[in-house]
Amino acid sequence: MKVLIQQAYIIDPGSPYNGSRSDILIEAGVIKEIQSRIAVSGDETIITGDNIYVSPGWVDIFSNFADPGQEYKETLQTGAAAAAAGGFTDVFVLPNTLPVIDSKAQVEYIK
Repeated sequence: MKVLIQQAYIIDPGSPYNGSRSDILIEAGVIKEIQSRIAVSGDETIITGDNIYVSPGWVDIFSNFADPGQEYKETLQTGAAAAAAGGFTDVFVLPNTLPVIDSKAQVEYIK
């Protein structure tokens, strides 16, 4: 599957493209090309808009998933899905659970 993101603002201080507005071609989940303009071939999904921003994945260092013990609020699966939908690639889960996460077995469960 190919995805073409048109005229995205790139925010990545470690990239030579930082601060530029460019087209980004992604194939099979891998960035294949970044140029000021990429010709549309017709076999890709096109994402376009006035205010599109692209950055590396974000990290949430203050996540409240409430699992184990309070799964009626949120589970690891629903919390991870919400984080991914918001652009977060990693989360640090707080130990505000019942029981408190305080053993290797519980940490392995969360992991």
